[in-house]
Amino acid sequence: MDESDPFYPFSVSAIWTTQATDLNEDEHQPALFAPFIADIPTIKLDNPYAPSKTLSEELVLPKLESLELHAPEDITASDGSVFSFGPEQDQLAIDDEYDIWDDILEVEVSDQGKKLYSWEAFADINYKEPGPVYISEAGPDAFDAALQHTCLATPDKLGHALSADVLFQSLLALGLGRSSRFFMFKIEQSKFEQVIEGTRMPGYSLESSQDFVFEMMRSGNAVKFLRRFAERVYEATSPAPGLVALARAVETILSAFEAHITERAPTLRSFLQLESIFVQGIEALCSIEAAVRGVEHVRTDEELLSLLFTFHRGVEEQSNGLRSLFRQIFRDVARPWLEKAGMWAGLGLQQQYATGSDELEPAFVKTPKELPDNGVRASAEVRFEPANLPSPISEDLGERLFEIGRSLRLLRTHHSEHPLCDSTKQNNSPPKLDLAFNWDDVHRITTEAASYEQSLATAVLHYQDEAPGLSRQRSVATSIMKDTARSTEGEFSPVTWDQFANDILEGPSAYNSSAPTALLPNQLHELTLSALNNEITDPDYAFHPELSLAPTLSFSPLLTAQARLVYAATLRLFFRSHHLRAHLELQHEFHLLGNGSFVTKITSALFDPERATAERKRGVMRTGEQMGLRLGTRSTWPPASSELQLALMGILSDCYGQSKISTLFGKSQLERNERGDIPGNLSFAVRQLPPEEVEKCMDPDSLYALDFLRLQYSPPSPLGAIITPASLERYDAIFKALLRLLRMLFVVEHLPRRGLSLTQQKFRLEVTHFVSASARYFFDAGVRDAWAAFSKYLASVERRLEKEDETESLGRFVSEGLDDLRKAHERCLDQIMFSLLLRKRQVQVMALLEEIFGVVLSFAKTCAAVPVDRITAEEELSKLRDTFKSKVTVFLNVCRGLIGKKGYGKVTNWDGNGSMSGEDNTIDRLLLALEMNGYYGSHL
Repeated sequence: MDESDPFYPFSVSAIWTTQATDLNEDEHQPALFAPFIADIPTIKLDNPYAPSKTLSEELVLPKLESLELHAPEDITASDGSVFSFGPEQDQLAIDDEYDIWDDILEVEVSDQGKKLYSWEAFADINYKEPGPVYISEAGPDAFDAALQHTCLATPDKLGHALSADVLFQSLLALGLGRSSRFFMFKIEQSKFEQVIEGTRMPGYSLESSQDFVFEMMRSGNAVKFLRRFAERVYEATSPAPGLVALARAVETILSAFEAHITERAPTLRSFLQLESIFVQGIEALCSIEAAVRGVEHVRTDEELLSLLFTFHRGVEEQSNGLRSLFRQIFRDVARPWLEKAGMWAGLGLQQQYATGSDELEPAFVKTPKELPDNGVRASAEVRFEPANLPSPISEDLGERLFEIGRSLRLLRTHHSEHPLCDSTKQNNSPPKLDLAFNWDDVHRITTEAASYEQSLATAVLHYQDEAPGLSRQRSVATSIMKDTARSTEGEFSPVTWDQFANDILEGPSAYNSSAPTALLPNQLHELTLSALNNEITDPDYAFHPELSLAPTLSFSPLLTAQARLVYAATLRLFFRSHHLRAHLELQHEFHLLGNGSFVTKITSALFDPERATAERKRGVMRTGEQMGLRLGTRSTWPPASSELQLALMGILSDCYGQSKISTLFGKSQLERNERGDIPGNLSFAVRQLPPEEVEKCMDPDSLYALDFLRLQYSPPSPLGAIITPASLERYDAIFKALLRLLRMLFVVEHLPRRGLSLTQQKFRLEVTHFVSASARYFFDAGVRDAWAAFSKYLASVERRLEKEDETESLGRFVSEGLDDLRKAHERCLDQIMFSLLLRKRQVQVMALLEEIFGVVLSFAKTCAAVPVDRITAEEELSKLRDTFKSKVTVFLNVCRGLIGKKGYGKVTNWDGNGSMSGEDNTIDRLLLALEMNGYYGSHL
């Protein structure tokens, strides 16, 4: 098709031709339909916005000359109307969250009485709008009418509709725990009650109204109960600090709840909106009410934390808001107990408190009720009471807390200038004990603990350099515990976490008064508002640590760091300033008869018949010769106190002065040695015995004749933490048994060798073999081996302390504390008592051995006496020998049974440093020494 063709669709030849719209009205050619000409002024429209002039006049634009421009008034830079094309202003102008409809909704309608028109009403002034099709659009009146028609047969289900405005305000007050016209609080029943029964809300059925009122009553009752609980706690004379903290937390939550409701109440337009703002609050308040009802009558913080922790575990699987709210409540309630425990362990509050103050000591620290003569309680006297720990705190964690605090107490008593006694003097404020419920908080606590440990270790090393007798002079360490300190830079190291996990596996008086408003925890207030607004999200909840591990994960980093510092300081003080090793060796030489000179002298003083008697006799003057008690050759017994003094005088001081142990003490002790003083005032004393045992001591021929004699020793403070009263009781029992054994050895060694019959000679060999073999076992396997292992352990500790001094570190090679030394010491004594058959479960075995020793003493008495009738004496001797054999046979059979008895004794475990655990069953060695060839077995 050619472009000249008039029907060519892409032709542009006539594009500039005149169009029909450009023609004047006079030039317009008539068409099929004539153009519409509207005579606007002649049309009568019942519309206030209808034009009154022609369209050409109405639609004309105003002339610019007629506009009057004025300067804007009160325009400042803060109006945001100053335009700028800088990058900062352009960035500020962009707001993705801005919504234009928010501004429109805030604009109030200027003319509420103006009628709005629809298209139909605009065209027809007589048009009437149709009524609502749905009953929900017709309003509450229509619903009430329909409900009344439905309930004609059952008028009791209809109820009486109340005024919406008044009922709305009453329900709002009810939810906040306030009485109103329709709801009153009954003090007797402790709950809200409806004043008019059978009423309902307009537009609601009676059943749905009652459900709604029930929920609001739950909220009001909970608010009222929690408010009264806080008032009762503040009015109490001496409430538990944790209860005061709980009351403060309850007040904070109620304050946030009321602020949340009152802020949204003015914008509410319906009962459904009213219910929506109470839903989250009712769930939280009712849960808190249930928890408070379970703990409101507790007396101690430990009981409170145990019950609250149990309830906390029940809500752990609830909504994020409720779970976070209870975690914060538990953290606030636990703070008084944590402050008291932290003060005991030297963490958190650093105030000097009097030694022995029960008010500032945690409940798991048991102190004696009566003070000693000097009026000061020794740290060794305090005991650990695991039953007084809150249930979230494990016994191992509580024991570590106790040991750290006891060691610090020793430092405060004897070395108050030590940096660990008050770290604030060194500008090293320790972090407080706090609960962590997620891994980020655990990492933060671990980092703070490592930083605190490194800074305070420098001060401790500097103090040890300057303190006399603690270590040799050296420079202050520039790098502290490189191998044990955890990394504090960068991301959390997996290797560091593994080390930390291995460690895990292996001022409160302010709460006694009412809480001031200024101290209300804002964090709990903000958390409550977020929970009520349902703004708390926790997508990583599934990866959080289990709730029961929270205390261990939270406290272990700080306690481990504090323990390393405290243990390192106290061990050095005990070994170097207080000569712990020397005092322990003193017990070995005298209580355990480890000093040969002492054994010889005391044996001679007690049993030697050739010594001059110390007994007072009429008409006989005592000489200056060495005197003794001559047990076995005298008829009067027990000796008088003057005899004991004369016989035992100078034995202890002479043996101590000749022993090498005196060189282990310092110069001050050497000066006291010249005056005859022995460490711990070691001396002979008379044992307090019950009446039945006193009777046994009256017989000089019995085995129990010397049971009244004991060694008295008082460990100087603070060594009582290691040499405890329980240890001294063990030493006393061992000394009594060994003293009996010394007597038996002396008796069999002084049996006559000549002038004996054949039966007497055989009997003498038998008893000598039995006593000497038993004594050899008791002294060697019982005492020597066990004490050698303990000495090896002490030497290992001292050697590792010296290695730390050389490397200028703390806690790098020595992880033991005072409690570890005490346990090692007591295990050593337990092993000795086990080998000597002195444990309670070995009473029957020891009774058999005592009977055999009694037969030996009877034989010795028979040999010393002159027989009247030789034949009768031989018969009695044969019977005595048969008795001896039968008792020895029974004893050996019992020993054979103990070798394979399950649970009797344990194989000794060694930790590589000389410390043993368990009891080594060495009874087979005694059996082998007594009967190597089965002699007694062949005479059954």
